[in-house]
Amino acid sequence: MTSAALRSKVRIVADHVALQPMGFGSTSRQTRCTMELDQQIRKYLVENLLYVDDASQYDNDTSFIREGLIDSMGVMELVMYVQSRFGITVEQQEVTPDNFDSVNKIVAFIRYKQSVAIQSVGTHAGPGRVAAERAPAP
Repeated sequence: MTSAALRSKVRIVADHVALQPMGFGSTSRQTRCTMELDQQIRKYLVENLLYVDDASQYDNDTSFIREGLIDSMGVMELVMYVQSRFGITVEQQEVTPDNFDSVNKIVAFIRYKQSVAIQSVGTHAGPGRVAAERAPAP
């Protein structure tokens, strides 16, 4: 694959993965996408998981577990939502407070998983092997 074709493929994947920007002003695309991502997560939490009447009192760094906002089953529902909504795979070892204990931690985790997926486009070298692992031809 040529580098131009690879850049085109990455651009298509990036456009597919990135969320539509919202709002006005000169905010960067990444910031606008992150803002929308954070709003989508907050909306899901309020509509499906939170055990409080007024979620507006909590900011995006509030710990779900420390504040008693969701329980362990809620965390699992949140993981399933993130996987289905954002098309990423969450491995068992990734279900940690570092990744799922606040809105901002979830946003950072999703962005990381999306960037890994975009970087891997075009690096596949055959069944189960990455291009860097391919043995040189004899």
